[in-house]
Amino acid sequence: MSFRTVLILLASLNALICSEAQAGIIVFGSGSNAFTMEFVTIGDTSNVADVHPGQRPTGSVFYEYEIGKYEIRRGLIDKYNAIFGESNNLTITHSSNSTYPANGPNVAATGISWLEAARFVNWMNTSKGYSAAYKFAHDSGIGDLNELWTSGDDGYDPTNPYRNSKAVYALPSVDEWYKAAYFDPVSANWQQYATLTGDIPTTVVSDSAGNTAVYGHPAAPLGGPADVTLAGGANAYGIVGMNGNVDEWEETSVDFTNSDVWANRGLRGGYWSSSSWFLQSSTRLDRYPTLENNPGSGFRVIALPGINETYYDGVSAAVPEPSSLPIFCGIAIFSAMSRKRNSLRRD
Repeated sequence: MSFRTVLILLASLNALICSEAQAGIIVFGSGSNAFTMEFVTIGDTSNVADVHPGQRPTGSVFYEYEIGKYEIRRGLIDKYNAIFGESNNLTITHSSNSTYPANGPNVAATGISWLEAARFVNWMNTSKGYSAAYKFAHDSGIGDLNELWTSGDDGYDPTNPYRNSKAVYALPSVDEWYKAAYFDPVSANWQQYATLTGDIPTTVVSDSAGNTAVYGHPAAPLGGPADVTLAGGANAYGIVGMNGNVDEWEETSVDFTNSDVWANRGLRGGYWSSSSWFLQSSTRLDRYPTLENNPGSGFRVIALPGINETYYDGVSAAVPEPSSLPIFCGIAIFSAMSRKRNSLRRD
């Protein structure tokens, strides 16, 4: 097959991929505290797990789901507090970032504990009339440990006692996060870094250029997280900031069983002061779920719209990606061409 033919086929394939590359833009809150979150669909439901020597095979997800295109930003935490947290004594505290160069509402939220992230996700669900994802004792404070769902609870899933099966929004599991970060849907291969090409990203303070990430910077006041839309270039799925900017909580416990509320939870992706080692697919950290003072810890959210038919209701709609999508698709074509050209040369 000639390279021209390959190019035509790749362009056709990429046009199909990009025409279907849609994100759900969902509205939460109301009035001055209303905000939107954008989600990217993760398909490729037949993908096989990635394997690193001596580690659990990771990343095989047999169902379609969506993941936040961006990390949760400071302004969303503030709006949650104003809408829900303050009146219910469930305020989420996050790093003031007062010593960082950037200190606005669009900067990634840091200093977030796993329990606080779970509370935020629960509110996302209940504000839409869905089941809470995570179980807490009634009227418990934000620092209290959550509980396991049990067989007497509606939505109990014996394979994952942390997450209620009827929730639409959740923290990403170890496999959901890993697949969204490191799987390349064009080549159907695993990548070492969460970049468009899988190569080690160029370090930046704040940028959206391809194959860049916010990492390797000194401690405050020189370093710090970036605006979530400028947390480096998008990866192969079009998701921003899965390498660097802030470490992101996994839902999953350190031992992968989700059977112990006292267990440490996984953290992935590296943050603004990490070395490149922390960005690699083979690196997984873990921290205690009540840890709040980590200046590099944040999170993003997944959505499971197939669980509830009213997910896209009158306010929410499936809409095309913003104007950056044609640019991203063009980059994807070039990337696919380069990968194919290199393959042809090796052959």
